[in-house]
Amino acid sequence: MSSEGHYELWKEGIHHHDISESNLMYYRNAEGVAVGVLNDFDISSTRDSDVLRYNERTGTIQFMAMELLRQPTLDGHKTHEYYHDAESFIWVLAWVTLHHEHGTRLPRKDRALESLLSLQPDECSDKKAAFLMTERNVVQPPPSQQKNWEVAVICLKMLGLRYAERGGKPIDVVMEEAYKKWLHDVVKDFLD
Repeated sequence: MSSEGHYELWKEGIHHHDISESNLMYYRNAEGVAVGVLNDFDISSTRDSDVLRYNERTGTIQFMAMELLRQPTLDGHKTHEYYHDAESFIWVLAWVTLHHEHGTRLPRKDRALESLLSLQPDECSDKKAAFLMTERNVVQPPPSQQKNWEVAVICLKMLGLRYAERGGKPIDVVMEEAYKKWLHDVVKDFLD
């Protein structure tokens, strides 16, 4: 299942909530094409049960949407929206691109986002914001990840714009735009 499969499940009311490096895998089909697989649906929900409370917060912190890591979200109720998972896909892309060389994990000292692992939720959100605004411009991916980093940078720029704009659009519009801008169009244009 790719991001497209995730999107289709979301539209049908099945919401994953934990897009992370360990929950994304791939295999090569008979034609040699990489096929993405999203696994571990044990904390998924249906659209009727998406109100989150702090003690029910789901996800892997370093990949969670920045908004879900902030107060008042952590203190009260917040509906987990599609764009939160779309944002998680972007953070996974950046993480994998900056932390691996030819499929091998880089040494800890060479991983640009490694510090996210040891932060509290609000600190993690702050660190991600700093990365979006300035740090992404100075980090260098491993040589084998240069093309992937080009895609990640486009997605990170769009994510930065989302946090800068914060328009009051209805969720259906936001969901469609998040999918089309962040996951479908950017990757499709890059591969074409």
